[in-house]
Amino acid sequence: YKFIHNYFMDDNTSLSALVNNYDTVLCGILDELAPVKTRSIIVHPNALWYNEIADAKKKRRRLERKWRSNRLDCNRANYLAQCDVVNEMLHKAREEYYSTIIRDNAHDQRVLFWVVPRVEEN
Repeated sequence: YKFIHNYFMDDNTSLSALVNNYDTVLCGILDELAPVKTRSIIVHPNALWYNEIADAKKKRRRLERKWRSNRLDCNRANYLAQCDVVNEMLHKAREEYYSTIIRDNAHDQRVLFWVVPRVEEN
């Protein structure tokens, strides 16, 4: 504190020089106490077969919150029915997506060998 106070008390400096010095000192202190950390974030795009399924999942989460808040059997039945709907939509969407790729690239072995491991994962 004394260093900063004495540093800025010089009467011969202009206002802009004082502001620059103040900024430099405070940035130096901030860098010592909390250095900048860099992070790399990888954004994974949604799968191409993922379309209206997001809305069905939102509805499923909403029904789950409702069921967990009051524990009524009718709300649980609605939640489980929506779970079945979402799972069926996911299964059909994946099936249609990969079937289309296989059908469109029936003569391209490179694409077919790319698709096979992904189909086996799901």
